[in-house]
Amino acid sequence: DAAKSYERALLLKPDDANTTMNLGLVYLYLDRPDDAVKLTERATLLDPRSASAFSNLGVALHARGEYARAEAAYRHSLDLDPNNLTTLLNLGTNLLAQNKSAEAIDIMQRVVQADDAPAHRKRLGDALAKAGRYDDAVKEYQSVLQQDPQYYPALNEIGWTRIAEYRKNLELDDSKRHEAVAVWD
Repeated sequence: DAAKSYERALLLKPDDANTTMNLGLVYLYLDRPDDAVKLTERATLLDPRSASAFSNLGVALHARGEYARAEAAYRHSLDLDPNNLTTLLNLGTNLLAQNKSAEAIDIMQRVVQADDAPAHRKRLGDALAKAGRYDDAVKEYQSVLQQDPQYYPALNEIGWTRIAEYRKNLELDDSKRHEAVAVWD
């Protein structure tokens, strides 16, 4: 229904950037990433000063697996609106998908400084774990649990991080395996 409404609105005003962008997002939700990219790209052409249009283009490109182009769209969005936390989070996630852990850590630290929420700290922990900084990652996950003891994704990540650390070491440190199992119990 939303797609039909936006399509009708575009018939009335075909050059409306927000309607074009929103229809693209609806298509993304409907698992039509090619259409989503086409429309969000059009929205950036209709309003080249819209940080939202570029951020949402990044989301559509990321969904289509075009990580480098998505990164460029997120960065352009941040040039227009440097403090948009959603775009920063999406950029950090995108950088992790590209195995750019150091950059992702920097971005996630900015997000945590702006809004110290459990989900944000968890993503910072994910970036640290991907960089092989396991103890730092576990510290982040533990700080998440101090904020919200019921935040099970942090518990899961402590376990996975300790298992990854256990596997990485040539001399298998059984204490890491035990810690992982204890967290999951």
